[in-house]
Amino acid sequence: MSLTFTLTLTFRTLREVTFNVSNGDRPNVPDVAIVITDGKSNVFPEQTITEARNLKAAGVRVLVIGITSSINVTELQTIASNLSDVIIVDTYANLTNIVDDIVGKACIPDYGPAGESCCYSPCLSY
Repeated sequence: MSLTFTLTLTFRTLREVTFNVSNGDRPNVPDVAIVITDGKSNVFPEQTITEARNLKAAGVRVLVIGITSSINVTELQTIASNLSDVIIVDTYANLTNIVDDIVGKACIPDYGPAGESCCYSPCLSY
């Protein structure tokens, strides 16, 4: 028996389990999911889009990083919270070149103690 890991299951798990108060999600902290993929949905692609929409409707901001030329850009744009939340790189090695961009997109301005931006201390847990 083999297990197929799909974005459909990923988005459903994020919504039902990860970003759930009973599992430690903090209601006063913005929820951000960073999805990294090197392809396109080939198992239930229509459900992937539905689950991504459900996740975003639950208030989760979805950033998407596509790697390689095998990605489906249109699908990634549909999955992401907005078009600017899609980052594309051609190799895994180039992920190191986009770290600042990812942190900048994931950071919520004016969030943190006394209204400080989390960008100044992204590793602190508030």
